[in-house]
Amino acid sequence: QALREAGAAPEAVAAIGVTSQRLGLVFLDKGGGELYSGPNVDLRAAFEGAAIDEKLGQRQYETTGHFPSLLLAPAKLEWFRCKKPDLCARVSTVLSVGAWLAYRLTGELAEEHSLAASLGVLDVARREYAHSLLKQLEFDPALLPPLQPAGAVVGKVTQGAARRMGLKEGTPVTLAGADT
Repeated sequence: QALREAGAAPEAVAAIGVTSQRLGLVFLDKGGGELYSGPNVDLRAAFEGAAIDEKLGQRQYETTGHFPSLLLAPAKLEWFRCKKPDLCARVSTVLSVGAWLAYRLTGELAEEHSLAASLGVLDVARREYAHSLLKQLEFDPALLPPLQPAGAVVGKVTQGAARRMGLKEGTPVTLAGADT
């Protein structure tokens, strides 16, 4: 629609930068299908987040720079573990909304640092996943894709995405930082 409104051809697009609202996340199954997609206003993990805050709140904040935990990926995953264990058992990947959009365009899994930070899974001082904290939260870091710096090309628009979106196949896709 944007290309049509601008009167531009798909070939005019040199690259696509993907960003997203912070704190939203998507759970994928092994086949890449969506099991859950939630915005930053999904408060279902309020009690799980409060339990994390009581146990590890200061460490959570010092490590990830984010608090309270109720909006973060570990609390959301814990809610699914408690309330929908069958669905939770099928989760193989946890992504920010931006990383999911890039995945849908390219078929490649990657996560950008500020988007990972907004999930509450990044050690912001080290710019890597917070493995020790995640272990205490019973959140398997293997659920997270490789980290990429903002602006790095994570893949190219696939034939299917090009057809659905009216884009040129092979257009580079990058992950930009979080929206704020």
